[in-house]
Amino acid sequence: MECLDRSIRYGAFSEALHDKASQERIPLDGSFEVTGRCNLRCEHCYLPFSQRAGPKKGELNLLEIQQLLSEIADMGCLWLLLTGVEPLLRRDFLQVYDDAKRKVFITPSSPTAR
Repeated sequence: MECLDRSIRYGAFSEALHDKASQERIPLDGSFEVTGRCNLRCEHCYLPFSQRAGPKKGELNLLEIQQLLSEIADMGCLWLLLTGVEPLLRRDFLQVYDDAKRKVFITPSSPTAR
């Protein structure tokens, strides 16, 4: 993508960026669910507690997540939401988050908020 004039307003820059990404089929933003586990019993939750608190069956390991993050970065994604039912239940969540930052993703300051 060509460098834009620095005097351009953010709205115009954002529109040009999104238009170019759309033409090139570049996914500028996405979300990545790192776990389906949760340690809460919220009444409004759509998942049964037994499913939320269960073992990490089917969950990707750290290396698999890092490989996927590399692929997502290579596709051109800029904004990445790291989510999950409760992502902080992963003992390696900080490693996942650090890897995402090293790959220059723009991530929310709070892992569970957007």
